[in-house]
Amino acid sequence: MAVFECVVCEAKFDTRKRLANHSRGKCSKKRIKTTKVLLEKRRQDRETQQATKMRRLEDEAAMLREHTAMRQHAEDLAETTVNSPHFLTSRDQTGSRPWWSGFGGSLRTVQEKFFEPFLSATTFRLMCWFYSGSNLKSLGELDRLVNDVLLAEDFNQADLQGFQAAKEVERLDNYGADPKDVQASFSAGDGWNETEVKIHLPADGVSHASVEESPFFEVPGLYYRKFIEVIKNACREPFGSERFHLTPFAAHHLAYIPKITDALHDFYEKTFGKAITAEVLTHCRHEFMQAIWLLLMDDDFMHAYEFGVVIEFLDGIRRRVFPRFFTYSADYPEKVLLASLKFLAKCPCPWCYTAKEKIEREIRKDDHSIQATINRVHQWIYVKGTNIASVFVKRSLGPQSLNPTRSAFSTRLERFGINFYSLFVPDLLHEFELGVWKAVFIHLLRVLHVHGDDAIQKLNRRFRQIPTFGRGTIRRFSNNASAMKHLAARDFEDLLQCAIPVFENLLPSLYNEIILDLLFELATWHGLAKLRMHTDTTLGFLDTSTTRLGRFLRHFVSETEKEYVTRDLPSEEAARSRRKARKAAQAHQASQTNSRNNLGQGQAQEGAKIRHFKFQTYKLHALGDYVSTIQQFGTTDNYSTQPGELEHRRTKKFYPKVSKAHYTSGIAKQQRRERILFRMTNGEAPPKSKKGKTVAQRARPSLTGLPENPMLRFDESEPLPYSDPKDRYHMSTSNRYSLHVGQWLTQHSNNPALMDFLPRLKDHLLGRLLRRQYDGDETEFSPQERNTALLLGDRIYRHKVLRINYTTYDLRRDQDSLNPRVHADVMVLARENDAAHPYWYSRILGVFHAMVVHTGEHATSSEPERMDFLWVRWFGLDPNTYRSGWKAKRLHRIGFIPHDAPGAFGFLDPKEIICAVHLIPAFAYGHTDSLLPPSVARPLHDNNEDWVFYYINIFVDRDMVMRYRGGGVGHRSTREATQAFHDNRDALDVRAPAPASNGDEDESEEEDIPMADEQNDVEEDMEREQHTGGEDQEALDEEMEEEMEEEMEEFGYTGIEEGELEDGGDDIEDLENDEVPGGDEADTVGDELGPEDGEDDGPEEYDDYGEL
Repeated sequence: MAVFECVVCEAKFDTRKRLANHSRGKCSKKRIKTTKVLLEKRRQDRETQQATKMRRLEDEAAMLREHTAMRQHAEDLAETTVNSPHFLTSRDQTGSRPWWSGFGGSLRTVQEKFFEPFLSATTFRLMCWFYSGSNLKSLGELDRLVNDVLLAEDFNQADLQGFQAAKEVERLDNYGADPKDVQASFSAGDGWNETEVKIHLPADGVSHASVEESPFFEVPGLYYRKFIEVIKNACREPFGSERFHLTPFAAHHLAYIPKITDALHDFYEKTFGKAITAEVLTHCRHEFMQAIWLLLMDDDFMHAYEFGVVIEFLDGIRRRVFPRFFTYSADYPEKVLLASLKFLAKCPCPWCYTAKEKIEREIRKDDHSIQATINRVHQWIYVKGTNIASVFVKRSLGPQSLNPTRSAFSTRLERFGINFYSLFVPDLLHEFELGVWKAVFIHLLRVLHVHGDDAIQKLNRRFRQIPTFGRGTIRRFSNNASAMKHLAARDFEDLLQCAIPVFENLLPSLYNEIILDLLFELATWHGLAKLRMHTDTTLGFLDTSTTRLGRFLRHFVSETEKEYVTRDLPSEEAARSRRKARKAAQAHQASQTNSRNNLGQGQAQEGAKIRHFKFQTYKLHALGDYVSTIQQFGTTDNYSTQPGELEHRRTKKFYPKVSKAHYTSGIAKQQRRERILFRMTNGEAPPKSKKGKTVAQRARPSLTGLPENPMLRFDESEPLPYSDPKDRYHMSTSNRYSLHVGQWLTQHSNNPALMDFLPRLKDHLLGRLLRRQYDGDETEFSPQERNTALLLGDRIYRHKVLRINYTTYDLRRDQDSLNPRVHADVMVLARENDAAHPYWYSRILGVFHAMVVHTGEHATSSEPERMDFLWVRWFGLDPNTYRSGWKAKRLHRIGFIPHDAPGAFGFLDPKEIICAVHLIPAFAYGHTDSLLPPSVARPLHDNNEDWVFYYINIFVDRDMVMRYRGGGVGHRSTREATQAFHDNRDALDVRAPAPASNGDEDESEEEDIPMADEQNDVEEDMEREQHTGGEDQEALDEEMEEEMEEEMEEFGYTGIEEGELEDGGDDIEDLENDEVPGGDEADTVGDELGPEDGEDDGPEEYDDYGEL
């Protein structure tokens, strides 16, 4: 008999059915166990559900935090759209926040080993210090070494045991991250590639089956980076990713171009059995540059140009990016080189076919006829062996000033229907500041030189007396501004912005009015052209200003030529002699010294050459293209050449650190190292110092027995932290420098500036305490009312610096730093209902605050209240019949109110200040001591005198131009008040409508350019060339060459030789001796920023104040 046993309770049954019934419910032990299992399962299910819910809530909270962080990060970036370095940014407000905080915690592993490929943070910081800053030792570099490296929190001396710089550099050179890793600091594919550039050589009388079968020369040593890899890494770069939409401009070095050496001469002579000619050498340089661009625009880039390239960005999102050429910013030599045009030839403009002697305009277009002409001449030169300098080549290419080389941009972009000539937009820096304005300034100096009467010396003295403005907006001029030594474009810009008061009355009245009209229009055009935000109205103003500028310039030249025969300046005459001597030395190597001496004597006998102002130049012609260019490509700062020019400093900084035998490869390595370290530095938090950094020097104790001055001395310290951009103004909260009002007024009881100082101060404070609208403190309170405003301790507290925050015309945040010693002039809104001029002007004499207790029936609180105020000296408009403004084309003129007149001195709430204003003395009217006797209200260096008048420099910067032009988008608070400026227009501005964008109307009216495109006619010209016209052509070429040299010198090309132009850049071998004026680059940058927070122009500024 079978027995069935329960495995749980060991009960036995004779049938399987009974065992089954027992197992299903009657087994107590199993029932209990099953119940426990079910309960445990239910408990686990509940815990799982609860954990899932908690995870979901946590994920939602984390997502909300990430979105909030990204939104806050965007707001923080918007706050960084500022022009001042002293604004408090979100990094300072919320602590040190890394760049990846906006993406949540997914990228936090970036900081775990931010110092890779180095073995320690100590080595990383030391190498960062070495590859940043200046090459020269300076106090600033020593401070950086101590604060950024030695005092860093993670600095460890033990990590430097066995340190070898060569080994660390090798570690950095070998570092290459995964190209697919978007979090990598550097991609190995973004490195430098070395290659050789092949150029085919033509020879006169040597024919070949085709261009490809002609001999070629390989130029070694080209280092370049692939376009696509640069674009990919730029999109993945952390620093660029977080600021892309706000600062979309970045400088990436694409190629370091080697120089064509004498090896080409040897190869050419060996191949063809004759020396290479200058024309062939120039042609080879053209071919060389176009070959480089063909290499850069390789198949990968052109595929991306047509179909786009998919790039995974830093946020993990894959996007298809289409690279595009919109503009190519370059100076004129580089433009014509890349456009394959002849330099300063018959048709010098890259945009049109306008000849120098004509004013008609025909749009230049890269069509099939142009390409066919170039290709045909190209075949003649290489296949038939035609001489490049032959007459029929010139007749084929001359009418359009073409070169026998097809542009790489034409080759690559023609199939997309792009007219590559339109890429070469006008260049404000080279073509106006270093071109048109420089040429006008030089011609003005010629006129003054002919006029005599110490006019040049007066001009230099006036420029030296112009005060600085802002942080480098207007710098201090050199002692000899007329010499124009070591001047950059920014210096010529300063000369233009301050020129009107300087040139006033240096010439007789008739010519004085003509020159002032011209200078005003030049400054107007320049201010409008440099605006970063345009409207149809401002573009209309720019268009009419261009018209007026042409009229004024022609009128100036025609009138001055009637009276003055302008000749070379002494500097121009000396430069001409040097050029002739150098050419003679090159042509006669055997008698180099004698040729120089003889030519120098001959030039001295000839005397200075008569010079006329040249109108037939491309730079003047290009002024008419700015309006259409701005309409098509945006404001001029979008395609300024300034970023590219500043990058030259980086290359020059690398040169002293590399081997002079292989400098190109050395510079490429230096650039890569700096780039890696820069990206690594932006990926780690700012170093924390072990000790607090000293931000100001200890103040000297005040000298006993001397009267206290309302302004702090230069060496008296008052640290001022970063400013909150949301505040209207910012000044120190310190009570360090107190001034007992009663004692101070007793010491200066006879000072006219302090008459009724305390009553006027209480009138001002009471007006603010009673919440009355500011009216210039015209309301006088009774003595009883004044007694309700009590100064706690009878003291006021002096301060060194006041910062004013404001919104610019283009909706950026800016800040002016003011102090009573320098940069003390401010502007406020006029409070007169019928004011003809919407602004009041004053000079700050002291920056104060006081603890004020308000008593009486109108008091709202019995607690002391801090009240900030300024003691000012007021200006008044010129009361004479002087006319100013846009219609009169004269600067507004003001002068100090006499001390005995009501309202000469007063007090001002810092909130009332709009911004600082740049005042230039009216030098033509001299000084006076009648406005104010000796007083503490005037610094010692003024010799107890005031200028009779001051001119308001309305052209000092873009924002100031719009404050006086009216209509600034960001000037909402002053828009209604400045309507008078907006209505004060020239007749052309009133009538002229907004200009139409440059369209294709001009293209539809094109006429065919006559070209010698018939093969038979050309061959007949070739046969006649050898027999006729040789001597006449040489004489004509010499004359044209001399005219070209004069134009190069006058319009900003002095020192550029033909070979250098064709190379497209500086000779890098000369970088070793090419020093930036001012020495140390770090120190130079500091000087350019200008005085701020007591850091004045130098010790001599402090000396002016004696012992006060």
